[in-house]
Amino acid sequence: MFLASRCKTFQEWFGALCGATLCFEENPDSVASGNVRLGGWIKFARALCKYCFMRYCVDPLLCSDPVDILALRPYDPYALFQTVLLGVKAYCVLGFTDAFMGLVQLTLNVPLIDFFDSPILAYSPRDFWR
Repeated sequence: MFLASRCKTFQEWFGALCGATLCFEENPDSVASGNVRLGGWIKFARALCKYCFMRYCVDPLLCSDPVDILALRPYDPYALFQTVLLGVKAYCVLGFTDAFMGLVQLTLNVPLIDFFDSPILAYSPRDFWR
């Protein structure tokens, strides 16, 4: 999404940003029924689970200084394991956006899209970015 190159004014840019992040549904009954607020709770709970997983499962296994990984051979099993753990930690940190978006969705009753829908389980690059 290249908003800066397509939009010339702030109003156009803001409209494009809202169009990219807001999920406008055709059925207005689903917004009124509380499904949006429930989705906000679910997003917030998912972010809390990602944080707990990162804090109590991933962080204890990571080495204290990631620069130490660079001293190892490239295909050393320990270096590969640490690299995978850093990728999982990055996924969990990006899950913090779920918390903020869940709170916005919960308080404002505005449906927002999910940025990451299980990217680790993706079977292709197209599925990863969907």
